[in-house]
Amino acid sequence: MATTLITGGNRGLGHEIARRLVQAGRTVRIGARDAGNGRKAADRLGAGFVQLDVTDDASVGAAVETLRAWAGHLDILVDDAGILGEVTAPEDMTADRIRHVHETDVNQHGSQHRAVEPP
Repeated sequence: MATTLITGGNRGLGHEIARRLVQAGRTVRIGARDAGNGRKAADRLGAGFVQLDVTDDASVGAAVETLRAWAGHLDILVDDAGILGEVTAPEDMTADRIRHVHETDVNQHGSQHRAVEPP
């Protein structure tokens, strides 16, 4: 059976995707920065939990090791991690805000690809 990790799976769209996959009988692990909220969501859903901050290489490395120990591999990555509080009207966006969102997104994708590559 395919093993799925959903970043940001403790709320919003990631949570709903996780809920539907678990309901369909899939093996799901959700990743979240906040361990308390992540574990609660995983327990409610019947999913596994891995603490994961996609902007922190050490956190990504620890999550990779947790996933390898848990399943030995990762088949599907659903990238739903986001930056809280970054929704801003276009006229209120600053270069610093745009840079922060861009750098998080770029770092997130590079880090997550390491998580799904074979050891």
